[in-house]
Amino acid sequence: MKGKNFLFAFYILALGVACDHDHPAPTGVDIYGYWRYESGLIVEGGDAEPGLNPVAHIQLDEDGTLSGFTSRNIIGGTFEYDSLGSIDLDIQMMTRVADTPWSGRFTQVLEEVDRYRLEENRLTLINPETMEEYTFLRMSPDACRPVINDERVYREISSDEFQLIDANVVGPCLEVLIGYGGGCEDDIGVALIGSGAYAESLPPQLAIKIVVDDDDPCEAFIRRTYYFDLTDFQYEGLDELILRLEGFDEQLLVRY
Repeated sequence: MKGKNFLFAFYILALGVACDHDHPAPTGVDIYGYWRYESGLIVEGGDAEPGLNPVAHIQLDEDGTLSGFTSRNIIGGTFEYDSLGSIDLDIQMMTRVADTPWSGRFTQVLEEVDRYRLEENRLTLINPETMEEYTFLRMSPDACRPVINDERVYREISSDEFQLIDANVVGPCLEVLIGYGGGCEDDIGVALIGSGAYAESLPPQLAIKIVVDDDDPCEAFIRRTYYFDLTDFQYEGLDELILRLEGFDEQLLVRY
């Protein structure tokens, strides 16, 4: 445990707290990019408790294409918007993983909204009939925590107990939803460590793992989402990488 704490402290000290369409945005802020769902959608009997939202996001590209993740399915389509605050999201494709009430309603919401409000790092989509608002937060490398890619650290560091609930690649970042025992502290220490050794395949593969330092003495089950910048994992000269996350059954494909 002492060795784990030393390495984790080293990690934290080294990385710090880091955690055109022809229509300009009304505030002059760019609408394009990755937007993580934050709040506004409550479904009774759904797969999320109040205040504990599933992993979901949308990506708006400059060529008018829309893509995203509903917490169960990948979606694709197109979008249009204007400088007066109107927006039209058209879902044209969705994978067919068994859905849930929450993620099914999330897709429906995207097609119901037709107004938006844009601030620097916040996109609010508005249903004109009900006036319900759905908030998305901008994702960028600046919002994602740095990582360590080191064979010795990967081999020797250990983790306190936690539950890996979900993981998803969101643009340049890895989004992970974990559960842990806590409730007394605002946050705990969470790090993403790469093994430093790439498997020789196309694309190459890299083993990674989440490490948690949970000093919170309380035992309530807390769910929290963390984001990690995947830039430092890129294999030199190649623009794709497969990540094998310890404790997660699916391989994660990263495109740089």
